[in-house]
Amino acid sequence: EIVADYDEFGQMVNQLGINFLAVDYRGYGRSTGQPTVSAMMRDCHVIFDYVIQWLQKNAYFGPLILMGRSLGSASVLELAVHYAHHIDGLIVESGFAYAGPLLQLLGINTTALGFDEAKGFRNIDKIASFKKPTLIIHAEQDHIIPFSDGQALFDTCGAPHKSLLKIPGANHNDILMQGLKDYMAAIQQLANQLKVKKGR
Repeated sequence: EIVADYDEFGQMVNQLGINFLAVDYRGYGRSTGQPTVSAMMRDCHVIFDYVIQWLQKNAYFGPLILMGRSLGSASVLELAVHYAHHIDGLIVESGFAYAGPLLQLLGINTTALGFDEAKGFRNIDKIASFKKPTLIIHAEQDHIIPFSDGQALFDTCGAPHKSLLKIPGANHNDILMQGLKDYMAAIQQLANQLKVKKGR
């Protein structure tokens, strides 16, 4: 998936009265460079800093919601931990709680790599410390990142106001198609909640 794949989704989000910015990892889409996990985790900080400065410069002061899908859940949870004071809400779609099983499913020998979950992405630990309104969306039949990961993220999330949307019958790749109405309604509900809270 690259940014260009989100043109239609971006328009649907705009129709809800929400601005939408999608970003490619380095080495994907029109982004230059070599894609690596370490680069992805570094780059998200640079991108976030740029976005915050741009929003302030252009006097955009409405609620800021971060959204990450699949591997992107690692980036948004990394940012949520470091910049919670800038973030009003969080959406994690098809996110993973634990990296080890995901890597194994993708055919990566975690033992040979010497992979240590405690030194990995730590999504489950990061979401535990996030206290702002959070929406978890996950496909019931996700064949890449099982629904149990979404449930674990929801259960562990430290936010007093959190919700979990399970899309029945959907898998990792058709979640939006299968659950479009509920998916968009959940995003609208979160956005409305944050607008009221922020007085915008």
